Amino acid sequence: MKPIVTTVLLLSILLGGAKIARADGFVLAGGVFTPINVPGSTETEVNGINNSGQVVGLFANSTGQYGFVDSGGDFTTISVPGGGSTIATGINDGGQVTGVYSLIGGGANGFIEMGGVFTTISVPGSLVTVPYGINDSGQIVGAYGNSTGGFSSFLYSGGLFTTICVPGSSQTYVYGINNSGQLVGYFVDSTGAFGFIDTDGVFTTISAPGNSQTYAFGINNSGQVVGSDDDGAFIYTDGVFSTINDPFPPEDHLDAFGINDSGQITVNTAPEPSGLILLPFGLATVGIMSLRARRPEQAGPASPRRH
Repeated sequence: MKPIVTTVLLLSILLGGAKIARADGFVLAGGVFTPINVPGSTETEVNGINNSGQVVGLFANSTGQYGFVDSGGDFTTISVPGGGSTIATGINDGGQVTGVYSLIGGGANGFIEMGGVFTTISVPGSLVTVPYGINDSGQIVGAYGNSTGGFSSFLYSGGLFTTICVPGSSQTYVYGINNSGQLVGYFVDSTGAFGFIDTDGVFTTISAPGNSQTYAFGINNSGQVVGSDDDGAFIYTDGVFSTINDPFPPEDHLDAFGINDSGQITVNTAPEPSGLILLPFGLATVGIMSLRARRPEQAGPASPRRH
């Protein structure tokens, strides 16, 4: 089963090709699921969480789709001025928020937001840039698409973009980064889809026993990883998988996206979208949809591929 919030679905929402499926966001702490619902919204999904317990995500209402920051029940809307739909994907302990917004006329850019000030993040030569995670040093990870419809992943650090690619993979997607610079995500090769941890360029595969697909989405400063597999959501600690107990209806799938140092986890539950295109093929479609977009300004020079 594919996770609910993937690059292809996220970009389809931004580019007008899909609406948010019915979904519910929660913070899991001490075995208790606390719902996160933006007042007046029809749907709310959660993504990142910092060590203060601030949560970011996206919501929909009758006027559109927006990002948000939840600070103890106090919701702040995130909407990039002059853009279309906005999604907040990550937040660090300094309160810097990263995310993605659609461009009027097509395409999508990433952003960093702090105190209401937005800075655009765009990989040079790309048509779409989608940041996912940010650490306390302001390093950002995410994905970007080019003119051929293909997608790759990046690390943005010190004004430079570095492409991240798991050796031997056909597709690599990076979702999370901690303060030690460890990266997590998943890759696709000829045998399937697997999670990974990247520690200074050394890749460790994460594969849940008995599952054909494993996706890693978040990592905290202790190296605990959360993600999803065929059966639902998991926590991965020192090589050991622990399934997150799912109290929701069997037709709903539980996906874990973020984890902080206190072990608070952001999770979403929703029915699997019917006929959802597998991510590697769906990304190519989204890239083709974006070809009509006019290139935005570039945020910085590219650096060599990291293996």
